[in-house]
Amino acid sequence: VAKIIKQLGQREINIIKGKRGSPTYGKDLVAALKRLIQEGKHGVFHMSNAGSPTRADIAKEIVRITNASTQVNIVDPSFFSSVYADRLDNESMQSRISYMRPWQEALREYIEVEWPDAIRH
Repeated sequence: VAKIIKQLGQREINIIKGKRGSPTYGKDLVAALKRLIQEGKHGVFHMSNAGSPTRADIAKEIVRITNASTQVNIVDPSFFSSVYADRLDNESMQSRISYMRPWQEALREYIEVEWPDAIRH
């Protein structure tokens, strides 16, 4: 998220095609962990904010939230020289607990709290 926000002054940014993830706002994770403890749950849990967006979905949402005029270009992985690691997405998680809100809500709060200067009014 920070990498995208730092590029918002540019006319356009390039985002890798097809990579999905499950973005997680640390504040929401802490609240979910607290709830697990309070409810006496034990075991291995995979928790993230609800949804499984692509990196392009996240970039477009950041542009929308901040009212930036930056264009998001979706490019093939070969456009970038570095290798991207595959990550779990919410659909592939077996022991998922639905304690956390949708990623879009968490992303909006994160930007409003941690990056308020990035929002153009």
